[in-house]
Amino acid sequence: MRNIQSIFLLAISFFLAFELISFCGKDDIILDVNEIGHNYFDERNMENVYFIGDSYASTNYAKEGFPMLFSQYFAKRKWNFFDLSKAGTELSDHKILLDSVSESNPKLIIYYYNISDIVSIQGGQLKDAANHSKKNKSQQKWTSQILDWFNNKSATVIFIKKAAHHISLLLTDKFLPGTPASEFPRKTEKYKKELEKIFQDIKCQNLIILVNTPYSAGDRPKKWKHYKVFQEIAKNNAFTLIQGIDLIPDSKYAISWQNGHPNQEGIYIIKDTLTKIFDTIQ
Repeated sequence: MRNIQSIFLLAISFFLAFELISFCGKDDIILDVNEIGHNYFDERNMENVYFIGDSYASTNYAKEGFPMLFSQYFAKRKWNFFDLSKAGTELSDHKILLDSVSESNPKLIIYYYNISDIVSIQGGQLKDAANHSKKNKSQQKWTSQILDWFNNKSATVIFIKKAAHHISLLLTDKFLPGTPASEFPRKTEKYKKELEKIFQDIKCQNLIILVNTPYSAGDRPKKWKHYKVFQEIAKNNAFTLIQGIDLIPDSKYAISWQNGHPNQEGIYIIKDTLTKIFDTIQ
């Protein structure tokens, strides 16, 4: 009995200590929501550019993130640049923005799509993410809300999940089987037509879509089902679609093995590729 109590107390002590260390050790690598954005506007400019996406676009953790670098570039070209990227957003949120800015047929839309955003499509229909989340939260019992906190906020649980994914990647080249992350490539294949239509409905003079996959996975995503799906979409449409994995096939360009966002060097690599495409737009 004493052994069980000792193990339990040791586990509780480890959990509390890890949570405290994680809380005290937070730094600028923790993603932050960019409320202000990096915009450039001059009423004399005739062309408008819109940048839309989630944390892979906003990159507020970096000293020189995409919004800052793009705003500097378009300021030199004398094109207005509007940063509408925001961490924590998903396809349902982006669709609202894309439909809105499409009404003015802007010169360019840069859209960063994350393969995890496929969860926004259910049964072939794009769900209302905001209302869905609020409804679920209001119907949850307090016990479920506590479990949700442990699953999504606890530093210990998050570390264990990421470690399990990392080990699975090393052993199987895929994220841990049975988890949502392991299902994203398959769901992308399942909802290819719906996703392609969303892309096709974006109206602008020039459209560039960057498909983001966690860069901590290295070159493994090239073997996943979603990779071929996006290759086919890129061939069959007028817009430019680039897969980030083709630009950064090495996990050393991720922030860490736990964080799949591109580090500063990775951001520069992607930025350099995209600005070369921008240069060709007249």
